[in-house]
Order: sequence, then C-alpha cells, then structure tokens
Amino acid sequence: MNRSIEKILSTIAVCVDAGFVIFLGIFALIINVNLREGTSAVPHGDLPIIFSIFLHLLWLPAVMYLISFILGLIGVLKLKVNSKLSGILFISASCITGMFIFTGFGIHTLLYIVAAIMCFVRKPKDKIAV
Repeated sequence: MNRSIEKILSTIAVCVDAGFVIFLGIFALIINVNLREGTSAVPHGDLPIIFSIFLHLLWLPAVMYLISFILGLIGVLKLKVNSKLSGILFISASCITGMFIFTGFGIHTLLYIVAAIMCFVRKPKDKIAV
C-alpha cells in the first residue's frame, strides 16, 4: 500500500523535532558559556541563580524533543513494513512532546497524530479477481 502521505507528514514532524533539538542545544550552550565566562550583563545577586535554574530546565525540552525525534525516525523507517507499529511510535512521540502544543511549538505533535491516525485507519484495497 502506498503510504506517501503518512511518510510526508511524519518526515516533516521529524525535521521539526531535529530543528528544535539543534536550536535548544545551541541556545543552552551559548547561555552556559556566557554564564561561565561572566560576559553576560547580569548584575550580581539572585539573577545568576535564576539563569542557572533556567539553563538546567532548558535541557528538559531538548531531551524530550530528542526522544520524540528518535521515535518518529524509527516510525518513518518502519512505515512500509508495519504500519501499526509506526502508528504506535507516532502516538508515543506525540505524547512525549504533547505539552508543547499549548505553547505554539506543537505543530509536529499534530502532524504525528494525523500520521498515526492514518496508519491505523487506512486499509489496503481489496483486489477483485476477474
């Protein structure tokens, strides 16, 4: 069965996940380097502690996007072989990063859900013998 629509939707979602992982990783590294060198224009006091907490919390979404990326990539690779397994992987990838749907960064979550529903619902056409 031709599953090109599911492949396109999930590939876009995987690319968005990869972009977020790269962006958040670079952003966290830049903040970390600036805090260690002391080049940031932050006055002394409680503000560096708040930035340090923010830096440690910034790795959580990066790891969540990375896990979602891995599950989505495996789902894309297994799409032709086993569409039910791919649907389960897409649903699990969307559940991991589902909290970001309310922040405006959840387009990939919706793409994973649509691709998973299509994996479960679409059935191969029966061939009629003539």
